[in-house]
Amino acid sequence: MRDIQELVAQELEDEEDVLDCVSDGDGEPLDSLEEPLRLDESFPCTIFIAGVPKVSKEKYDKLFGVLSKLINKYGENERDMPWNSEGTETEGCVIATFTKPEDAAQAQQALDGMSLDKKHTFKVVKFDKFNDITNRASEFRPQRNLASYSRADFRSWLMDKKCREQFLLRYQTETEIYWHDTTIGEPALAYGGEREKRLGKIWCDWQVEWSPLGHFLATFHKQGVALWAGPEFTKKIRFAHDGVKHLEFSPTEEYALTWNGTDALENDSQAVRIHRVLTGECVHKCRTPTVAPLGGDFPHFLWSHDGKYFAECSESAISVRETASFELIRDEDGKKKTLKFPDLSTFQWSPKDNLLSVWCLERENNPARLVLVEIPSRRELASRSRTQVEASMHWQSEGDYLCLINTKLSKTKKKGATNLEIFRIREKNIPVDIVEVKDSVRGFHWETKGHRFALLTSDESGHHPKMFIYGLSKEKCEALSFFDLPSNSYNKFFWAPEGQYFVCAAVGHGDLLFGGMTSDNKSLGRTI
Repeated sequence: MRDIQELVAQELEDEEDVLDCVSDGDGEPLDSLEEPLRLDESFPCTIFIAGVPKVSKEKYDKLFGVLSKLINKYGENERDMPWNSEGTETEGCVIATFTKPEDAAQAQQALDGMSLDKKHTFKVVKFDKFNDITNRASEFRPQRNLASYSRADFRSWLMDKKCREQFLLRYQTETEIYWHDTTIGEPALAYGGEREKRLGKIWCDWQVEWSPLGHFLATFHKQGVALWAGPEFTKKIRFAHDGVKHLEFSPTEEYALTWNGTDALENDSQAVRIHRVLTGECVHKCRTPTVAPLGGDFPHFLWSHDGKYFAECSESAISVRETASFELIRDEDGKKKTLKFPDLSTFQWSPKDNLLSVWCLERENNPARLVLVEIPSRRELASRSRTQVEASMHWQSEGDYLCLINTKLSKTKKKGATNLEIFRIREKNIPVDIVEVKDSVRGFHWETKGHRFALLTSDESGHHPKMFIYGLSKEKCEALSFFDLPSNSYNKFFWAPEGQYFVCAAVGHGDLLFGGMTSDNKSLGRTI
């Protein structure tokens, strides 16, 4: 069909005809002219449903009937399931036009993400957005409307010519950053809020902490949290959250979670906020969960090692969300669901893999269980059941091993023998080494990045403290070294950041015991 503009151009081709149409007068005042009629190009009542099976003419009526029952739940409508250009099968979509815009909106929200079967999940959009989606450029070019900053100088202290580290000191109302300078024998002030003091501002209201990778210094204020970075500690971004009490960064520092301290019973929909660190925007809000999986008041959410997932739990389920959309991960049928675990006690993420270790309590005829679950597939990698025990889980820093410490309990809850069950996560079928410990376990500590662990024990009466060092070879787990501790006050154990060396400390009493193990498992001796 010829374009309407071509027809008009042909009719007005003759110049004289054009002049005949021109008025000789001054014309009417512009204010008196009516507004031109505008074509309404919106379709507020129409939705586009993709992800529908493509069928031939023989199956058309059956499929159209099934889809009509689903769509008709949300109001009176007209439906069309178009054919391809050859007319051999349908295009795999449905266009539905409702009589009311609110019915269309309800249908779009309810049907989007619905699974018809294992292979077909609906994607539903308003028809008004269809052209915007189909006309997108093939090459993605993100648009930014929010201010951000450069991370170029965030680790500037690593370029220090004297190879000094920085440490933070907070006292009274002062917040100060110092260089740890061993050459002059005393700390050197790097920044103490001088810029803020000159402007009559308060650098930090009441609490301050480093981010996990050391890029940021976070200061707490009544209105929220501010992040400072760079050689001069300039403010980079802030997270608005009135009455903030706690801050938690994701492992990669891409997100920061703030909590205002309200109880779950208060039902505060703004209690928890998750912010994008680069822009400061709030990307997720929710109420305070009922359970803190590690005990205490905080944290309620645990992050995966790569920051792609975060999870919370109740007494019967774990909710895992992906940070790309902040929605629940989907099951094998494509439905967004929690992971069900009756009598759930706690869970932990592997430090190096998207893998959950879950501990469920014993109830009536159901034994206690340890379950290893892969995320996001939800695949159960291993499971172990135990009866009449109390237990705790301990991951090695590289995710190579998981230790389940379980202590046998009598019917009167009296503690008996303790077993260390070492799960070799990287090996086929995840085999388990079992180490029996006759004394009471007071502390378990994996060597950082290593294959050894330290064990602090005492006898049944709480006396005769001992320290053991165990090592894992390819074949077995065996004791490498042990000795009696000088006193019962030694209650903490710390491996060096790269392993090998350790400190056993009597926290509260001031005594320290230094030691180490060579790579071939020989003791380096000890000093007090």
